[in-house]
Amino acid sequence: MQLVQKLPETQKCVVKDGMELISPMLFESDVIVLGSPVYFNNVSAQMKAFMDRTWCIRGRLRNKIGGAIAVGRRYGIESAITAINALLKARDDPSEQRSLWDRF
Repeated sequence: MQLVQKLPETQKCVVKDGMELISPMLFESDVIVLGSPVYFNNVSAQMKAFMDRTWCIRGRLRNKIGGAIAVGRRYGIESAITAINALLKARDDPSEQRSLWDRF
Protein backbone atom coordinates (compact mmCIF):
# COMPACT_ATOMS: atom_id res chain seq x y z
CA MET A 1 0.00 0.00 0.00
CA GLN A 2 1.33 3.40 -0.93
CA LEU A 3 0.83 6.33 1.37
CA VAL A 4 0.21 9.74 -0.09
CA GLN A 5 2.95 11.95 1.24
CA LYS A 6 3.69 15.57 0.56
CA LEU A 7 6.91 17.46 0.94
CA PRO A 8 6.21 20.26 3.44
CA GLU A 9 7.94 22.99 1.44
CA THR A 10 6.35 22.21 -1.96
CA GLN A 11 3.05 20.55 -1.04
CA LYS A 12 3.61 18.14 -3.95
CA CYS A 13 3.11 14.42 -3.72
CA VAL A 14 6.33 12.43 -3.53
CA VAL A 15 4.78 9.35 -5.16
CA LYS A 16 5.57 9.47 -8.89
CA ASP A 17 3.05 7.13 -10.46
CA GLY A 18 1.47 9.30 -13.15
CA MET A 19 -1.07 10.94 -10.86
CA GLU A 20 0.87 14.19 -11.12
CA LEU A 21 -0.14 14.23 -14.80
CA ILE A 22 -3.79 13.35 -14.18
CA SER A 23 -4.50 15.69 -11.24
CA PRO A 24 -4.29 18.96 -13.21
CA MET A 25 -6.76 17.58 -15.76
CA LEU A 26 -9.16 16.66 -12.95
CA PHE A 27 -8.90 20.16 -11.46
CA GLU A 28 -9.64 21.82 -14.82
CA SER A 29 -12.55 19.58 -15.80
CA ASP A 30 -16.22 20.43 -15.35
CA VAL A 31 -17.38 16.81 -15.49
CA ILE A 32 -15.76 13.64 -14.17
CA VAL A 33 -17.05 10.32 -15.49
CA LEU A 34 -15.43 7.20 -14.05
CA GLY A 35 -15.88 3.79 -15.61
CA SER A 36 -14.72 0.30 -14.79
CA PRO A 37 -15.24 -3.29 -15.76
CA VAL A 38 -16.65 -5.41 -12.96
CA TYR A 39 -14.23 -7.90 -11.38
CA PHE A 40 -15.30 -9.98 -8.38
CA ASN A 41 -18.37 -7.81 -7.73
CA ASN A 42 -16.49 -4.52 -7.65
CA VAL A 43 -14.40 -2.07 -9.66
CA SER A 44 -11.11 -3.16 -11.21
CA ALA A 45 -7.86 -2.93 -9.27
CA GLN A 46 -6.76 -0.05 -11.47
CA MET A 47 -9.92 1.94 -10.71
CA LYS A 48 -9.57 1.20 -7.00
CA ALA A 49 -5.95 2.42 -7.08
CA PHE A 50 -7.08 5.60 -8.88
CA MET A 51 -9.84 6.13 -6.33
CA ASP A 52 -7.39 5.69 -3.46
CA ARG A 53 -4.93 8.14 -5.03
CA THR A 54 -7.59 10.84 -5.47
CA TRP A 55 -8.65 10.71 -1.82
CA CYS A 56 -6.10 13.36 -0.79
CA ILE A 57 -7.36 15.83 -3.43
CA ARG A 58 -11.09 15.22 -2.97
CA GLY A 59 -11.71 18.69 -1.52
CA ARG A 60 -10.31 20.28 -4.69
CA LEU A 61 -12.83 18.40 -6.84
CA ARG A 62 -15.91 20.09 -5.42
CA ASN A 63 -18.77 21.28 -7.63
CA LYS A 64 -17.95 18.99 -10.52
CA ILE A 65 -20.63 16.92 -12.14
CA GLY A 66 -19.86 13.22 -11.76
CA GLY A 67 -20.96 10.05 -13.43
CA ALA A 68 -20.32 6.34 -13.01
CA ILE A 69 -20.20 3.57 -15.61
CA ALA A 70 -19.74 -0.12 -14.85
CA VAL A 71 -19.64 -2.91 -17.39
CA GLY A 72 -20.28 -6.49 -16.37
CA ARG A 73 -22.10 -9.61 -17.34
CA ARG A 74 -24.30 -10.45 -14.39
CA TYR A 75 -23.34 -9.80 -10.81
CA GLY A 76 -21.47 -6.89 -9.27
CA ILE A 77 -22.51 -3.98 -11.44
CA GLU A 78 -24.47 -2.41 -8.61
CA SER A 79 -21.53 -2.83 -6.22
CA ALA A 80 -19.14 -1.23 -8.69
CA ILE A 81 -21.49 1.73 -9.27
CA THR A 82 -21.86 2.11 -5.51
CA ALA A 83 -18.07 2.21 -5.08
CA ILE A 84 -17.63 4.88 -7.75
CA ASN A 85 -20.56 6.92 -6.41
CA ALA A 86 -19.06 6.80 -2.91
CA LEU A 87 -15.95 8.50 -4.26
CA LEU A 88 -18.00 11.04 -6.20
CA LYS A 89 -20.04 11.85 -3.11
CA ALA A 90 -17.03 12.18 -0.83
CA ARG A 91 -15.30 14.70 -3.09
CA ASP A 92 -18.00 17.37 -2.71
CA ASP A 93 -18.10 17.61 1.05
CA PRO A 94 -16.57 14.73 3.00
CA SER A 95 -18.58 15.66 6.10
CA GLU A 96 -21.94 15.50 4.32
CA GLN A 97 -21.28 12.52 2.02
CA ARG A 98 -23.50 13.78 -0.76
CA SER A 99 -23.02 14.58 -4.41
CA LEU A 100 -24.39 16.91 -7.03
CA TRP A 101 -26.84 14.18 -8.03
CA ASP A 102 -28.51 14.53 -4.63
CA ARG A 103 -29.25 18.19 -5.33
CA PHE A 104 -31.53 17.63 -8.32
